[in-house]
Amino acid sequence: MASSDNRSAVLGYLADFRDRLVRSLRSSGEYSSTILGHLTELRDRLTRSVIAVVITTGLSFIFARHIFDLLTFKSALTLPIFDALASRFGLITAPDVNLIYIEMIEMFGTYMRVSLASGFALAMPFLTYQLVMFVTPALTTREKRYVYLILPWVALMFAVGVTFAYFVLLPPSIGFLLTFGSDIARPEIKIGSYISLVTRLLLAVGLVFELPVLTTFLARVGLVSPKWLGAKRRLAFVIAFVLGGLITPTFDPINQSLVAIPLCILYELSIWLAKLVYRQKPPIPPENPDTGAGTVSSPPPESPDTGTGTVSSPPPESPNSDAGTVSSPGTEGGG
Repeated sequence: MASSDNRSAVLGYLADFRDRLVRSLRSSGEYSSTILGHLTELRDRLTRSVIAVVITTGLSFIFARHIFDLLTFKSALTLPIFDALASRFGLITAPDVNLIYIEMIEMFGTYMRVSLASGFALAMPFLTYQLVMFVTPALTTREKRYVYLILPWVALMFAVGVTFAYFVLLPPSIGFLLTFGSDIARPEIKIGSYISLVTRLLLAVGLVFELPVLTTFLARVGLVSPKWLGAKRRLAFVIAFVLGGLITPTFDPINQSLVAIPLCILYELSIWLAKLVYRQKPPIPPENPDTGAGTVSSPPPESPDTGTGTVSSPPPESPNSDAGTVSSPGTEGGG
């Protein structure tokens, strides 16, 4: 029953969002054709986004060597942090990775992929701003306020996830892969394969850490409830271990648990945050095509003296008059 109620709430919210988006398109008077106008706005925002990515990619290409040092755990900025974590908490220190390339254009292609990925990461705040500005005309004032409040937390939780993956998850995973079977064959890792694995893992863990932000927003607008989240706890834990097995490059349970256990903790945090911000049901006002405000105004009261805003009944017909008015007896002509 709870699942069907949540499904109905989600469908109702999406239908209401669609209706408000359509009304905002129809009510826009900036362009002669609303569809053409919004397509033009979409084109302009995409153009700005592409220009921003090109600029940040160019900057990343200039500093690509430093980015490679970070990804291969050879940066002078992060080595003291690894040493401190190893001495205080017993974590595995930064692995020593020796990379090779065996194709003529492999190194250049890897440079470009790293620069492009770093460019997207640097331009992400601007890209998110462009997306929000394009969608906000269809949002209510309350929804806009929620979106503006969660945007800093989205960036913060993504950075926390990437930091966790870099300092906690990657060293044991890479160390396991480099030492497994090393007595049989000597590992010689292609740089393209290594960079693809590391960047994919950093991105996946960063996105997974957005779970508390997403559930808090959905609970605030009433699409999910803390009771429903608590009822799905066992399923969520199973999914966490499945995701841990998919995200980590190894198949051992230790590295899988390094991802699954934080996911379970994040899910419990999501339930706690949902209890703080949950609203029973989002107010979905009915559609009003005349005003576009989403409310149905009550008709004005009838006034016996004025016909403004009222539908007055016609006066009774007079048998002696064709005008439909009642004439006094004294005005009848004798004849």
